Amino acid sequence: MRDGDSVTLIGEIDFVEDRVLQEKMWNESDRQFFSKGIADTKFRLLKFTIFEATFWIDGKFRTCSTKNA
Repeated sequence: MRDGDSVTLIGEIDFVEDRVLQEKMWNESDRQFFSKGIADTKFRLLKFTIFEATFWIDGKFRTCSTKNA
């Protein structure tokens, strides 16, 4: 890989409200950023669904799309 290689992702972000999934994804080391844990008002779990990815690798473009795009 050369300097300047990159990836651009296009998609949709949703907030995950499922408490069980939030607890599953939580790691105690995250407490340094969210002092009240999952109950912290700044804590949000996001789900990113990719529709398209464009790669610039070794001076060449390549775009891939999902079936949902």
